[in-house]
Amino acid sequence: VGTATGLVGLIADIRAAEVADGVTLRPLEQGPTLDLLVTEVAPALGMRDEREVVAAFVE
Repeated sequence: VGTATGLVGLIADIRAAEVADGVTLRPLEQGPTLDLLVTEVAPALGMRDEREVVAAFVE
């Protein structure tokens, strides 16, 4: 995967192939990885409420 765009593409492929009901993303640490998930990956997947996205990733 390597990039936020690549991760979004992988998740889209999983959805299109109907091989999973969903995916779980758990950043190893808060910081740059969480920032990318919140600012790039989540919006590209249609998640719009930043508070909801952060809560989902931090739990």
